[in-house]
Amino acid sequence: MPSDIDIATILTTEIIQSVRDLVGGDYQAIMLTEEISELQVHLAELQKQLCKHLRHAKEDEKKGILFKERPCIIGIAEEMADVELMLREVEWMLDIKNEVRVHYPEKITRLLERIEIIKEENRADAKP
Repeated sequence: MPSDIDIATILTTEIIQSVRDLVGGDYQAIMLTEEISELQVHLAELQKQLCKHLRHAKEDEKKGILFKERPCIIGIAEEMADVELMLREVEWMLDIKNEVRVHYPEKITRLLERIEIIKEENRADAKP
């Protein structure tokens, strides 16, 4: 399956409707909570592995170990896919796609502002 495939093309209304009809909305909310919990476990492992990577980066490089190939990264990718699918299902069931999307510009603007602040701080730190 291509890596750049859009989730919306996978999660057709028919698929989500079938899941909801079979297991119910409450069950899907429980599943979302479970998937988020599993993602948190993998993220905790990522923190540990990142610390190890930073301590051993030169040795890992010599051995040809790529950070993104570590099992914890692969696990995070898998759990992120689960969480993303569950979020899309809940979004569809609650019919809040537009309400979610309306927040994107604000969130992106805030992120861009943070980037600019960090750039300014770095420039100030670089001055003699």
